Amino acid sequence: DKDQADWDDISHLHEVGTLCSVFDIRRDPAAGPFVHVFGLQRIRIEKQIHGRPHVMAKIRQIQSKMPEESRKDYIKAYIQEIVRVMADLIKVNPTTRDYLMQLRHTMDQNPSRIADYAAAATSAQGAELQDVLETIDVDERLPKGLLLLKKELDMSNFQRSVAKQIEEKMTSQQ
Repeated sequence: DKDQADWDDISHLHEVGTLCSVFDIRRDPAAGPFVHVFGLQRIRIEKQIHGRPHVMAKIRQIQSKMPEESRKDYIKAYIQEIVRVMADLIKVNPTTRDYLMQLRHTMDQNPSRIADYAAAATSAQGAELQDVLETIDVDERLPKGLLLLKKELDMSNFQRSVAKQIEEKMTSQQ
């Protein structure tokens, strides 16, 4: 059948992805299953080596291009801003609060991971997240992660504003 045929090869997959370990699986009655994973390494699919019944591919690890030592202050500024925006997001977005709190306790000062954490903490769409994932140069990835995080903060603030306005209207009508 059509659904099975979609999984006979890797042509529908992105070339760059993440090898992950499952951290937690939760079932939300309203939203369905939610899987928390811990990214272990960036990978690139080189070729398919097996088809049915289990698709398998040869992969290789991708090393992030770390910034030059002369860019240390630039990187530090981005990391500090990401941490600040995460703290602000924790205050206003109950949906991501638990995830962000968990991230803040496990985050190290690796700029590559921090950029990934920033992107992962958002509700960004697949194409935006894939763009961050495929950005190997950390100098370029940090601003992308921060931008997604700031968009998330702006959206959360806007949602709070709308909710407050509706609540005020309901209160005034009673």
